[in-house]
Amino acid sequence: MIFLIFIGITTVTYSQNKELNKVSIDKLTSETQFSSDNMDYIEMFWWLPTEFWKVVFEQDATIDPAEINEIIDLVNDYAIVVVAKGKIGMFGGVKYESAEDLKMHTQVHYKNELLQIVESENLPTDLNGLFSLMKPMLSNMMGNMGENLHFFAFQNPKGKKVLPINAYEEGELFFEMDGFSAGVDLPLSSLLEEKTCPVDKKSHNGKWIYCPFHGNKLTAQ
Repeated sequence: MIFLIFIGITTVTYSQNKELNKVSIDKLTSETQFSSDNMDYIEMFWWLPTEFWKVVFEQDATIDPAEINEIIDLVNDYAIVVVAKGKIGMFGGVKYESAEDLKMHTQVHYKNELLQIVESENLPTDLNGLFSLMKPMLSNMMGNMGENLHFFAFQNPKGKKVLPINAYEEGELFFEMDGFSAGVDLPLSSLLEEKTCPVDKKSHNGKWIYCPFHGNKLTAQ
């Protein structure tokens, strides 16, 4: 059984991409958002891939297609990560770290390359505007924590070309902040069509080749 589970989770190149209007935003978020289990700190990474914006916009009919293309072009050349860290006090209060502090301790690796963080003053004005627009929205949803989420944009390392990140292709994205780390094993399964077991017709992760219970090769939809 352990062997079957192992081969079942092997990534396959024949996965089918799911239509954007059928992608679950909740599942996509759960694959790209990470929190530590540290009892003394609140620590969080949230990677916002280009596909996240595409999915959100595709499912909102009120947004003009021309505006969507502008935003996609704006974010596509960066790895955008939302970060928060706060120390939990004796009575449950949280003292959050500033953007400047977090900037010095946050690292993002993609394809074994350390990406370079971009100072906000060196980012396009419209990208800073997008971040400013999102911060009050997150504050309304997440309260005090939302107010202390900080947006960072990372670019290609000097002399290297690894971005943009393709969430549909194999690769590893790794985040690190002090002692807290998290990784994304690409492609994102939420963006792929589920596959079907030929034995019991149940759906399974689109990244898998074989059914982890029966060992049969899964069928693409």
